[in-house]
Amino acid sequence: MANSDMKARIGTRELIAMMTLFVSTDTFLSFPQHATAMALEAAWMVPLLAAVIALAIFLYVDNMLRKHFYGMDIVEVTVDTLGSVAGSVLAVIIGVYFLLETAGVMRQFSEHVTTTVLPNTPILVVGSMYTITIGYIAYHGLEGICRIAYLLMPILLVGAVGLCLLTAKWWHPLMLLPIFGAGVNHILFAAASDAAVFMNVLLLCIVYPHAHNARSLRRVGIWSIVVPAFLMAGFIATYNMVFPAIETQLSAFPLFQLARIIYLGRFVQRMESIFIFLWVTVAIVRMGMSLWAAAYLFARGLHWPTTRPAIPALALLCFALSLLPADVGQAVNLVETYLVACGAAVVFGLPVLMVTLGALRRRGDSKERFGRA
Repeated sequence: MANSDMKARIGTRELIAMMTLFVSTDTFLSFPQHATAMALEAAWMVPLLAAVIALAIFLYVDNMLRKHFYGMDIVEVTVDTLGSVAGSVLAVIIGVYFLLETAGVMRQFSEHVTTTVLPNTPILVVGSMYTITIGYIAYHGLEGICRIAYLLMPILLVGAVGLCLLTAKWWHPLMLLPIFGAGVNHILFAAASDAAVFMNVLLLCIVYPHAHNARSLRRVGIWSIVVPAFLMAGFIATYNMVFPAIETQLSAFPLFQLARIIYLGRFVQRMESIFIFLWVTVAIVRMGMSLWAAAYLFARGLHWPTTRPAIPALALLCFALSLLPADVGQAVNLVETYLVACGAAVVFGLPVLMVTLGALRRRGDSKERFGRA
């Protein structure tokens, strides 16, 4: 494929920043609400346990790629194992998943913006601006997206820690009791069902050949799973120390509600507009990354000669799909039911299945050759 993206090479720090931003964005969406609804006061444990699951799966996939398929991504592994047709089907399936994921994030953030800071602005206007921006970012390819993420990473960390610390005067640690919330079974089930938020495992299997040093991918995966897990746990714990858990599961945008209570005097209050700018910027980078991934995978699966001409069409398709739900409640329900709960089969199941089948086949071929010899 004659595309500069196919030859992209990105540094370890840039890749860590991009993957961390990609996962951390779920903190600004419905993840705190969903985790609290399932685990109540112990919701802060859910991202940590989900990260353990994601980390174990990633280390297994990374070990298999290093050992048997060094320098190959998940599509190339599938082609090597099951043939070009199976590789094309896999690429299209994952591309559709990223396309739907982009549409879901776009609808949720569009609703958040129109209901918080721009209540008189039609959602079509906000969605159109998102579409143009993420299309422009995705058009510049993987290197451009990772460099933007690297510049935004310090701002995200300062904003995340700042939001938690600026609400310290309202903390009530006893509101995190009982320590296991709804129960250990509920916590484990929530962690297993929400583990798909760590979609960076799937992304790393796709951008594997683009890494500047493929052997540094393990470090990228570990950091980009551990850092977002602690960020999400800190956000959820902070919110549940300020507001009761029963209220968290009813809030459509918990972090906006948390930012609104910041008050450090007459001249330091109502700082939610600053945090919304940060959240929207991070969301745009995430949507640009998932849109690029969808275009890249469609190009691989359908054997397009280049990726960039498809990006505007796919961005418009995401915008159209984001408007299909009747309201934000339906949009959140669709995302949680299909993209998160059922997404584990795509995010974790496909990489594990392909590298396992590929390794077994290569071992079988080597034994057959040895037997003939």
